[in-house]
Amino acid sequence: WRLCAGGGGECMHAGNEWVPRLEVAGSVRARGECAAVMAPQDPAVAAMDLRPLMFPCAITVFVGFDFHVTLRGVDDQPGQVGFNFGVVPEGMRLDVTETGSASSLQVSWRPCEAAAGLHSVCFDASDRHLNGTVASASAPMTCMALNVTHDPPPRFDTTPGRTPSSLPPLTIGEDTTLDLWATDANCLDTLRIEPALPADMPGSVPLPPGAMLHAPDADVTMMMAEGPAGAEQCVGVHRRMSWTPSYNHGGWEGEVCFAAVDSGGGCGGPGQRA
Repeated sequence: WRLCAGGGGECMHAGNEWVPRLEVAGSVRARGECAAVMAPQDPAVAAMDLRPLMFPCAITVFVGFDFHVTLRGVDDQPGQVGFNFGVVPEGMRLDVTETGSASSLQVSWRPCEAAAGLHSVCFDASDRHLNGTVASASAPMTCMALNVTHDPPPRFDTTPGRTPSSLPPLTIGEDTTLDLWATDANCLDTLRIEPALPADMPGSVPLPPGAMLHAPDADVTMMMAEGPAGAEQCVGVHRRMSWTPSYNHGGWEGEVCFAAVDSGGGCGGPGQRA
């Protein structure tokens, strides 16, 4: 906002006419009116204005996955805009990428296990004019609440029309398909569906001879992320198994199990399994 017209000697900040504006942008997925989780940034889409999600709202960051936002300070009067921070979590990076009356700073962090919990990061934007001979003005202090939680495991979507728990008896010579759908609440995670190993699922047998587990369908994956799996699920994957039993398979019986596995993040932890 404007301090006073002209920034004359009668002003509190003589020679300084404007308070810089502070903008916060990033990519998140909303979780209600006052919460969000980090999400991938689409290069073709402008980053979201995150100011409505500042404290007391909270942004969820998952252990092992990247947090990234951009701060932008803009002054309507020529000069330099800088940023001031309170205490930041260990390992958080602050990188200035643009300077002047419109400055940008990248805030990035990959929290690991020891960082789990609630963190508050506070900052403002302040201006500087005429080599410091004019009193600086600062935008109001803004704080982000970051809720660092453990990476959630994926889950199979068993809602109607999705993953069945069993198949009816199969008929020799008839095509049989089984659709497998899995979802994850972590928008930055990646998922895969694979046959379960006997060590992970005792009693599971390999795919029967001639059966195929087809590659994931990217288009269906996008539908899964927006579909009936629920607002709290963010990413998904779909694979289809197909099999046409031959006469050699008469009387075959077995329990074929599948696992949904996520990436596990970048802190060296194993992927979660469903």
